[in-house]
Amino acid sequence: SIPLSLMGSYGHYYQYSKTKTVSLPIVNSQSEKFKDIKKVLQQSMVPYLFSKQLDALISEGDKKTRDKNPGVRDYVFEGMTQRLKSVMQAMIWEQNGLMDKFAQIYAQNMTHDQIKRLLRFYENPLWKKMNSGESLSNDEKNALNEIYQNTFDENITSCTQKIISETETASKEWLKYALPRGKSEMNEYLKKFRYALDGYTLTRIE
Repeated sequence: SIPLSLMGSYGHYYQYSKTKTVSLPIVNSQSEKFKDIKKVLQQSMVPYLFSKQLDALISEGDKKTRDKNPGVRDYVFEGMTQRLKSVMQAMIWEQNGLMDKFAQIYAQNMTHDQIKRLLRFYENPLWKKMNSGESLSNDEKNALNEIYQNTFDENITSCTQKIISETETASKEWLKYALPRGKSEMNEYLKKFRYALDGYTLTRIE
């Protein structure tokens, strides 16, 4: 699992996106290596950790918007937040989205053999059991720890240091592209209430 760090704030990413356009490169999704990397990402904790931090970032924006607009009903904010979360979760996994960018970073830093070793670890029933929230017995914990130690050797650990740095950068760049798109979707939702979102302020559409 890679710890991702979304430094800054919702407002920081949205304001920055107005002055800098970020384009996500098209990646080759047809190779077996790329497909195996996507499987690793799907079964690891990476999407879960990123989603948790993304939810925290969206909650920050929701709080500031509520504070700026005390007279607006709660259901308007709840609908906005749900719309933004749904859109951005879809963008994480869409073609050339964030996970494709992560896959490209893995591909640049690891061999296919290393990726296959990671995939064997994440496909292990003990990992799947733990990742689903089930408790492991002491014997199972010891067995999984041994498998982990054999998988994450010095070479793979060295590769992951660079991957951590590059995925953190990629996640921040992605937010500069994704949040304005999410805001556009929120404004579409707000039209039925005759509101428009400007920064954190809701304005009436006459």
